[in-house]
Amino acid sequence: MPLSRQQFVDYIYPEVNVFLMLQHQGQDAQALEQFDAWLPGKLAQLEALAADGDPLAGELAQELAQELAQELAQELAEAVYYRCNLLRASFLWRLTASEDHEGRCAITRELLQTLQREPQTEAGRIHQAHSQLALMVTAYNDFDEKPSVAGILAALEALPEEYRDQQIWHHMTIVAYDYGLPALMEVAFEHETMHPHSKYPQASWQRINLMYQIMKGKVSRRDVEEMIKVMFLPTQFEEFRRRMCPALREAGLFDAEMEQRLAQREAEAAAAEPDFHQSRMDSVRTHAPG
Repeated sequence: MPLSRQQFVDYIYPEVNVFLMLQHQGQDAQALEQFDAWLPGKLAQLEALAADGDPLAGELAQELAQELAQELAQELAEAVYYRCNLLRASFLWRLTASEDHEGRCAITRELLQTLQREPQTEAGRIHQAHSQLALMVTAYNDFDEKPSVAGILAALEALPEEYRDQQIWHHMTIVAYDYGLPALMEVAFEHETMHPHSKYPQASWQRINLMYQIMKGKVSRRDVEEMIKVMFLPTQFEEFRRRMCPALREAGLFDAEMEQRLAQREAEAAAAEPDFHQSRMDSVRTHAPG
């Protein structure tokens, strides 16, 4: 049986969480340093096990020898290669100033080259495709040339449904909104209706609906009010201000009264400890490879 998405998540998350926690704490340089020390050894262990199936030294290898067949180890090695190199780039982007466009493009350029390595397994092909799509929709402004809409859509179509996870759909709505693709937003809206967000179904639906209505030029004051009511994560408030507010102000729907409502809602969320601050931890988990 080929490597499943859940097997990969269950296997890799406990280890990469160490680095994600450092990133969450603002220790980006330390996270990258430790990650760079860990990844080559991890890949070497998996590739050695895939090559001959013999147990390797250490607790990790004993666990793998018991739980993974030889062919599964090879699939896991390829999945780790593609997804963890994408994660490594995210550390580098955080260490690079947003105004340093050339520096950020250089990171993207290097990652594109890294992801070109030819996969030898079906799982490797899927995780390569997932990483390439994730790169296009999370760092499209850091390409020498922005990815074409056709390329993004083709990458989405090439990815099995199981791997079109909530993180991918979240970023796809950003692409749809920023590129002005109502047809793509309709697909995302339909997906959200059929497969509600596992943790935040109401907030997730309201977010997509608000973006979609803005794009169609049919956004109403009630749409804005309903969005404000359901927000409770720091990232939701940040995105709302940065991505939606400019269009809402232009439409005359975000005035002083609405600003006051937003500030009040954010204060309520911040006071609801530990939920508001714990949401940062949830965000870390959401953006782990998976």
